[in-house]
This record gives sequence, C-alpha cells and structure tokens, in this order.
Amino acid sequence: MEERLARARRQNSVEGGGSVDVCEEAANVDFTDSGTVNKSPKKSRLYTLQAWILDKAYTLMADLSEDPEEDAQKMEEEEELSVKILKENIKRARAGYQPIGQWMKAVNRLKSWQSPSATLIAFCIYMYASWHGWLISLILGLMLWHLTKTWLISVGCDIKFSLLPYEELNANSELERNLGLSDKFQIVLMVAKKVQNLARDLADSLEKVHNLVMWGKPAITRRLYTMILMLFIASLLLPGQWMMTLCAMMVGYKLFITGNLYAKFPRLRAKYDSSHIMWKNLPTHQQLSRSRVISQRQTYVVVNPDDTVSEEIDPAPEHKAFCELFSLPATEFPLPGWEDGKRCSLLNKDKPTNFKNGRIYLTNNFLCFERTKSRRSKSQNIVIALAEITKLEKAKPFSILPGAGMSIEVYIPSVEKPYMFGGILGRDEVYASIVKEMEKGKHQQQRRGSGDIKQD
Repeated sequence: MEERLARARRQNSVEGGGSVDVCEEAANVDFTDSGTVNKSPKKSRLYTLQAWILDKAYTLMADLSEDPEEDAQKMEEEEELSVKILKENIKRARAGYQPIGQWMKAVNRLKSWQSPSATLIAFCIYMYASWHGWLISLILGLMLWHLTKTWLISVGCDIKFSLLPYEELNANSELERNLGLSDKFQIVLMVAKKVQNLARDLADSLEKVHNLVMWGKPAITRRLYTMILMLFIASLLLPGQWMMTLCAMMVGYKLFITGNLYAKFPRLRAKYDSSHIMWKNLPTHQQLSRSRVISQRQTYVVVNPDDTVSEEIDPAPEHKAFCELFSLPATEFPLPGWEDGKRCSLLNKDKPTNFKNGRIYLTNNFLCFERTKSRRSKSQNIVIALAEITKLEKAKPFSILPGAGMSIEVYIPSVEKPYMFGGILGRDEVYASIVKEMEKGKHQQQRRGSGDIKQD
C-alpha cells in the first residue's frame, strides 16, 4: 500500500500536480486488502442529514439561551425625561388613538339612535343574523369590507362611503405651536394628572373584580353565582345553537334598546340596570376595609330609644362627610356645640417638640381627633370609643407653665401610652362633656342589660 501511494505521488509530481490534490484524492481512495481501489462520494446523504439536524439543534439551543446583554442594552437605550420628546410622543399617541376613538364614537352614535333610520337598519340586520345563526359570518364580512376599503384607500381610491356615522375631524393645533416654559410645565402636569386618574380608575376596577371573585361582598357575588348557575343549567338542557342565538339577541337588545334608555334616563339605570348596580356597589379594598372598621365600631354604639335619628333616614351632607372622615356609623354626628370641634394638639411627653395640631369632636359614643392636614390622609385621624376609656384625667404636661393646665389624658387598654390632648380652651367644660357622655353610655348599657334579663 505504501509503494502504491509513493508511486502515485511520483506520478503526480511528474504531471505537475500539487501535493494538495494528491492528499484530497488519497482521502477519497479506499485501499483494501484485495488490492482494489474504491472511490466513494465526498458527502453521503446520511452525512448531510446529520449535519442538518445538528445545525437545527444548535440553532434552537442558541435561541433558548438567555442573553442578559440584550436586556442591559435595552435599559441603556431608554430615553431620559424631556419635554420635547414628551410632546412628540403625545402627538404620536393621539394620532394612533384617533382612528380607534373615532370608531368608538361612531358606534356609540349608532347605538344611541342619533340617526334613527341607520340605527333601525343596523338593529334589524343584527337581530336577523342572530336569529338565523349568521352573526359570526356578519362580523367576518364587516371585517373583510373594512380591510378591502382600507386597501382601496391605500392604492389611491377616494372612498367617502362608510357604514358608520363618522364625524368630520377638526384639526387641533394646540401642540403645533412653539411652547414656552409655562406651557411645557402645563403639558407635563396634564400628562401626570391623566396618568394618575387612569391608574386610579384601573386600580379601582381591578380591586372590584378581585372582591367580586373573592366574595368581598357576599350578596353581590351570590347574585353572580346564581346567574352563572342558571346559565350552566340552561346550557345543559338547550342545544348550543339555541344558547348562542339567545345570548346574541340579548346582547343586541341591551345595546340598542335598554342601553340607550339607561343612558338617557339615569334614574331608570339606577333602579333597573342590574349590571350597573352590581358594579357600582362593589367595594374597592379601601372601601371594604372601611366597612369592616365601621362594623367593628358599630359594636360600641349604645342604642338609645329616645334618639330620633335612624339609619334609614339619609343624614345631612355635613354629617355624612363627618362619618366618612372618621369611618363611623351613620348614626354618629357631633353633639351640639361640637359641630366645629375644639382646637387642640396631640402631645408627646417624651418628645415635647413633636406635636400634632388638630381638633377633637365628641359624639354620643366616640371621641375623634382630626389632624389639621389629614383631609387626604385619614389614617392619621384617631377614633376612641367612649366605652373603651378606662381613665380620663386632667393633666398639665409642662410644670413651668402657669395655671392648672389645658390638657386631658385619655387611657385605653389597646394603647400603651395615654393620648394627651393639650392646648384646649375651656378644658374643664370639655372634660365635663366627655365624662357626661361616658356616664350616659354606661347607664344605657345597664338599662339594656337589665331589659335583656327581664325578657329572659
């Protein structure tokens, strides 16, 4: 075999061929013991298949591997806050949302019967298609018509016909003019306000859905559960085509008939629109926690048969605002002479410079403290049930001051240190009023207890 290889090399050198060609030819020559030389193809089909499979496998592994460098690059590419960029993005967002907004307005005008003839035709076509089971075909046909129309417009055709009553667009050049510093600040303020309101509405909606599913208000979730149960039973008894037809016709009736009536007459909507009533009565997390606090504080309310105030009667607006401020039952309101509260300061003996100015209010069953700057932060307010007060004393926190002092200490079991309200004008009268209401509450509790014993 070596002699044959050497003879091939000498022959190749005589003919002028390179050593590389000899090596390539030798790689394709099969030397066997029989002395025959077999030449095989350079790449077989099996080899090609294996190479293709390996290439696809490596490509898939590369796609599935994490690449943190791309994420870091995206973070670096984020633009900084700029009024110019904000202005451009607002214009782009407005231009992108404009067709959607115009379409939604056109649909609203159609179902609100602003053009009675067009709405009547649309209602008849919708109900006819729903009755015969052609609703999906109708929707797909409208989508095909819209795409065909936009294609014709894109190739240069001037088409003014539309199935929906669109309004003519008015050019708004408010953002086209050059803006000064105050205008730029107003734009940033406007965007921040809209984002804040949008985030609030979105959070309220999500919290309502959460409380609906998690039985935050059992009465409303029970109604939804009953409706779903009835639909489930109907779906088992009726054919699927009938169910689809009935649901489609109910949706059409609500969109074109009852929806228009409820939009024009809010009183009808407040009385008979079940979906609107359920959604309106669903609480957010804050409202749910507030209702729980009110129910807990309701246990401290002493029923007085001489009182003429009832929960069935709507309280005055100022009483309602007072109850919302302190999360109190609707029967609680300031006593005569306490409508505007008494000015005072919540003192801290350990830190004399740490005090909170505000007002205290006295009701039949509660002593309330409102911090001066707490209208938007109700968590800083303090509500003390008179039945919880174990000790009430007149106090003088600073001995260097003349007189008998202008402070009151309130002891309750749930707080380690007593509440000290200082700087109260007419401290003795305030103290006497609180003691009087405490004694009245204890007397009424005793009467109620003795009445329960007699009934037994």
